Amino acid sequence: MGGTQPRRTAPLLTDETRPLRITHPFHPLHGHEYRLVEYRRDWGRQQAVFRDANGELFAVPVDWTDLTEAADPFVTLSEGRAFARPVDLLALRELIEEVNVS
Repeated sequence: MGGTQPRRTAPLLTDETRPLRITHPFHPLHGHEYRLVEYRRDWGRQQAVFRDANGELFAVPVDWTDLTEAADPFVTLSEGRAFARPVDLLALRELIEEVNVS
């Protein structure tokens, strides 16, 4: 892995008045509410950026918040009993295979 590539991020929307709540059942901030700083597309995935109580910026996938249009069907059906969604496990498997090939 030679050289560094520029980070592929692009802000999508800035709206500091909109609240967001962390809804992912296993996230340590689950249930906490913050103010959205911006939406960002980070490596092809939408991120919600917010400031914590200390003013530090954090980014989480939008589908881990209440900002999504509809609830994630997997999260709804699993009712917090599953550690990861199948799509996340498949992405992890691909990443592990890439690392093992390198």
